[in-house]
Amino acid sequence: MIRFIARAVAALVLTAALPAIPSGASADTTGSLDRLYCAYFDRAPDRAGLRYWQSVAAGGLTLSGISENFAGSQEFRLLYGNTTNSDFVARLYINVMKRDLDPEGAAYWLLRLDDGTLGRGELMVLFSDSEEYRQTVYPAQTRCIPPADPSGTTGLRSVLTQLQVAPETNFDYDRDVYDQNSAATRRATIERDSRDGVIYSPYDGVTLPCTVSFCPADAGSNSVQKDHVVALNEAHDSGAWAWSESRKVEFSTDLANLRMVSGAANGVKGARDPAEWLPTNGNGAICDYLGVYLRIKLKYSLTMDAAEHAAVSATIDTAGCDG
Repeated sequence: MIRFIARAVAALVLTAALPAIPSGASADTTGSLDRLYCAYFDRAPDRAGLRYWQSVAAGGLTLSGISENFAGSQEFRLLYGNTTNSDFVARLYINVMKRDLDPEGAAYWLLRLDDGTLGRGELMVLFSDSEEYRQTVYPAQTRCIPPADPSGTTGLRSVLTQLQVAPETNFDYDRDVYDQNSAATRRATIERDSRDGVIYSPYDGVTLPCTVSFCPADAGSNSVQKDHVVALNEAHDSGAWAWSESRKVEFSTDLANLRMVSGAANGVKGARDPAEWLPTNGNGAICDYLGVYLRIKLKYSLTMDAAEHAAVSATIDTAGCDG
């Protein structure tokens, strides 16, 4: 009993600032979802995924329920493997709160998971909506902060000005060095992008059948393929050639840079950059594509060649991407 009380007291360091677990959608649902994406996946929410979970929350699923879905997702397992309750609690401190594990507090939360008092989804909401996370940890995670507007396009010229312009290199490229987890990454991307048994291909605006269990990559007009918005070869020639192998694998599995698209669109795009290819699905799709492309290049400190930079600059204006 004395040990249990000690653990509970230690946990109060965190729980004193914790809100009640939300029972449904609220005015701050979007902010809470943004933080859940960061806490679970170390990234900002993708536009389609955020809209989907917003609609689910509006339909009555609690934030804790959404969090349980995240905890059981393929993307989470791809990042961290099949975690035990002890592993999960450790990651709450180290990966989410960005501080050393508190043994007494961790023991308290582990007990609550093991005895069923809390589920993993509920516990993550407690951490990601805590005052410590909202006020201190989350604002410092710049890669997790979503764009200023829902389209992810506001400020593209500002992002463009931060990118270095340099000639591309032509060092030997081996896709297999990057795409070592291709099957698992494809599955995680399908899990995120598939809705009601179909995917919407943003590049060309077509809808195709695709689920985790059935999503043909080579089926003629119905092919659905995994696309890196900044292609692996393009990244390689823009500076990734100098990375370690682990960094190359990290880039290839970054879901923020991945989309499920029609095989037809992917076949035309290939490894081309925006000077050579743009989506055919209207200016909205072009701006969304450039928003991801530029932010991925900035995130990984990749360069742009002069033609690429000039083409993107012109397209921001002609497509109306910055307003």
